[in-house]
Amino acid sequence: MRFLVCLLCAALVAIEGSGQTYADSLAAFRKKYVADLLADPRHPIQPSQVKYLNFYPADPAYCVLARFVPSPGSEPFLVPTHSGKQKPFREYGIVVFKLNDQYITLHVYQLMDMLNDTAHKDDLFIPFNDEQ
Repeated sequence: MRFLVCLLCAALVAIEGSGQTYADSLAAFRKKYVADLLADPRHPIQPSQVKYLNFYPADPAYCVLARFVPSPGSEPFLVPTHSGKQKPFREYGIVVFKLNDQYITLHVYQLMDMLNDTAHKDDLFIPFNDEQ
């Protein structure tokens, strides 16, 4: 979760003139993230469980600029979901960034079912695992 949050926050703080610090933008993202979890009709957590959510402290070392490389013409493929259903995704592109002197590449996917949903047509998915 740490990389995803930091990548998203990096995009937020990259906007010039925003006046927000990295920690401020991360706090705003986390607040919206929790609100979105609770607003989801399938809400994976209950309001009483919010107090049990733990986040890493803001660490500017994880505020990175990433290069985006699109994947035009990528073919859709099925991805198994936690519900047991398979959903069609396509690779939208990749992001490449340097963190702790190591180049990292993450694949960016788009859910094909959402392309006609105006509220979510621009939503993207970046899966990854934390270090074990």
